[in-house]
Amino acid sequence: MRSFPIRTALLGATLLALASCSDPVGSTVTGPQPQLNSTEVLYLRLAFHEKGYALQFRETVDDPILPALTDVYTYSGDELRLYGFDTQAAADSAVLTISQDGETVAGEPVPWIDGKELHYFQMDKLLILHRGDRSDVDQIITELTGGQFAGN
Repeated sequence: MRSFPIRTALLGATLLALASCSDPVGSTVTGPQPQLNSTEVLYLRLAFHEKGYALQFRETVDDPILPALTDVYTYSGDELRLYGFDTQAAADSAVLTISQDGETVAGEPVPWIDGKELHYFQMDKLLILHRGDRSDVDQIITELTGGQFAGN
């Protein structure tokens, strides 16, 4: 896990860019909205946006494998599950429950592998599970996190 410095200008630009994309002035937002909006999530979304990739929010789920608020995004057939923890200690504890191959958490099999590769990353209080085989997606996340800690 690697911490990253808060860059005020980048964060300000991120907030403006994401706010203008998701809720333009005078519009009404319809449909499900992401529940996680930490600095880590904003940096992740900005990193994808800077590469020209549009992450599509799918849903917030009550994920059975990790006890955290979980937003699910998709990109070109791959899935990103973002697990937002309240504290760094809680995120660090969750990391210790994930097997090296990423196929079990707290001794229980991950229920939705579906033959897809699993790649786990940590960015402070955020755990990121990339389900899929797109190395460009892994590269973007690696640039923010320093690399995956578990998975294929």
